[in-house]
Amino acid sequence: MMLEENGAKIDSLKGRGYQLEVIDEKLFRNYLKEVSTHELQLNNFVPKTPEERIKYLMIRLLLNENYMKLDDMADEMYISKSTIQNDLKHVKNILASYDLSLDVRPNYGLKVKGDEMKLRFCMSEYVFDRNEGMGEQLMDPHLASFEQNELDAFLEIIKNQINSHQITLSDIALNNLLVHITIAYKRIKSGNHVNIYNKDLQDILNQREYSVAQKIVTEIEETFQVEFPQEEVAYIALHLLGTKMLSQANDVVEDVMDENILHLVTKALDKIEQEFNLGISNDKELIFGFSLHLKPAVNRYKYGMNIRNPMLEDIKKNYPLAFEAAVIAGITIGNETGTEIDENEVGYIALHIGAAMERRKLKSGPMRCLIVCASGLGTAQLIYYKLKNFFGKDLDVIGTTEYYRLHEYKLNDIDFIVSSIPIPDNISVPVLEVNAIVGEQDINLIEKFVMKKNKSVFDYFHQDLLF
Repeated sequence: MMLEENGAKIDSLKGRGYQLEVIDEKLFRNYLKEVSTHELQLNNFVPKTPEERIKYLMIRLLLNENYMKLDDMADEMYISKSTIQNDLKHVKNILASYDLSLDVRPNYGLKVKGDEMKLRFCMSEYVFDRNEGMGEQLMDPHLASFEQNELDAFLEIIKNQINSHQITLSDIALNNLLVHITIAYKRIKSGNHVNIYNKDLQDILNQREYSVAQKIVTEIEETFQVEFPQEEVAYIALHLLGTKMLSQANDVVEDVMDENILHLVTKALDKIEQEFNLGISNDKELIFGFSLHLKPAVNRYKYGMNIRNPMLEDIKKNYPLAFEAAVIAGITIGNETGTEIDENEVGYIALHIGAAMERRKLKSGPMRCLIVCASGLGTAQLIYYKLKNFFGKDLDVIGTTEYYRLHEYKLNDIDFIVSSIPIPDNISVPVLEVNAIVGEQDINLIEKFVMKKNKSVFDYFHQDLLF
């Protein structure tokens, strides 16, 4: 009917199919021009691959407050009903991973159903994902409700508040917070609110992050004339609790290194050592960094929050051993906390482990020792050359000194001291006492110490794998 009014018609040819017949060339060309301009203005995106269709369906269903008919969505994508029904199986699986489902009502259509908080987590993952440019193509008409001026204003408010409270967030954490606040604002405006269990709510109200969230919300309320109920403020505080927060104040160590977190980190690193023998379980920087990551992560597990890791594939590809070790850490932490640690989180843990492995490579050169001798330069030189001769490249003898001048040496880069006299216990590095004339027994003592620090070849062979 539409074509006939615009100078064309469709003929049905038996056994051959359909054919477009143009009756009025000029009228039809004007119609085509009008249609293409209209299409351009709408910036309509037609998904072509199954992955694009699934993403499209997720966004359409998540952003729509009402029921949507299957036939209408199939028409939008120019696909058959059977194709869209197949795509919906995948959509249902994705929704199920967020504890959401599809409510199907005859004559009405489909609608996403589930807990409001889980719905928002799902929206943050799918509506704001900009992979492969598809998000940009979908900005109009489906994401038109998220206006740039609103996003800019929210970002400014968040930045002001976190700066005034001396909170440092990574760019990714800041972006995640912005996304969740924007979604919260839109959902509140359309009358949808989160429900938080009373016990959890009380826990959140007692955290200092709640007061920061309150100040962010007050600014948003004043700027946009909208009202956030207490539970919504707690929801934003939850995201602050679930981000990596570093106070610039001195109490950061006490904040992070609490007993429960330290217990989880120690248990995970012990398990990694048992499985992979990486020699990193006593790395202080790793313990601190891992603990720092784990504290907000535990809050994420507790409330079922999602975290995106844009580096995941690169981490797997470039640091496979660190990722494998992080998987073991994730399983150990999961068993201890009664939760499941997802791949994104494992990827972040792998970064800390990878850094520790790189640090160990830097430190894995020969051990460094300093000789302390009271008998004079001749004896000191004799010990020096004896050790150089015996250990060669396996030991770096950095020099000799008298005891009274020992305090002039920086001992940070020295692994141990070889001394021909007793040295008090308050020295920060191990002391091996030897005779002024170094004998076989002295060499054995030093060799044992040096070899203990190096990896033994037997660490790589398991008794149950050999016969």
